[in-house]
Amino acid sequence: MCALLDVASKLPVTIWFDPDAVGNDHRFREQIMAALPDRTLLLMDAGFYAFPFFDWFTATDRAFVIPARTIAACSVTATLSSSPTLSDRIIQLGTDRSNLCTHPVRLLEVLIGNRWHRSLTNVLDPAILAPAAIVDLYSRRWRIEDAFHIAKRLLGLSYLWSSSANSIALQVWATWIMYAVLVDLTDAVANELDQPLDALSMELVYR
Repeated sequence: MCALLDVASKLPVTIWFDPDAVGNDHRFREQIMAALPDRTLLLMDAGFYAFPFFDWFTATDRAFVIPARTIAACSVTATLSSSPTLSDRIIQLGTDRSNLCTHPVRLLEVLIGNRWHRSLTNVLDPAILAPAAIVDLYSRRWRIEDAFHIAKRLLGLSYLWSSSANSIALQVWATWIMYAVLVDLTDAVANELDQPLDALSMELVYR
């Protein structure tokens, strides 16, 4: 199952279900490309790491932020900022023409505690997307995991009612409809209490 989640509202925008349990994330790439509006910033899981996908974002005037893998095959074309706790550079991914990212990307490395966090984005101008904003966006990327956690644990999607594909699909869609209703209800409670949505627990509202 793959889902696009709106970071601000926490609501699913589009959800796809594939009965093939052994495929990887890249099978959903075409659907994601077709579903993304113009000038969208997508926070991606590392499973979507692929040079052609990165190039598509830049060529179509869309943006992405993705966790960076260990990068050895790259060349630095510009250093935007550097300190003992931060490195912000423009790089060219790949080493030869057969394995090359056509468009440059930006590699941000930030030391948080005793661990380095690395992110890639195709937004090259720090005036448009500052390092602090990338770090904040990276943390919000886990909202999709929070949504899956609530759907599976709180709303019961971890346990299937039936082994038939049709019954599983019905359960998946019904659970996500319930999730959307729960988000809207939590948002309404937050408005009544004059609190941001993030300050409330959807689990407590549900219970």
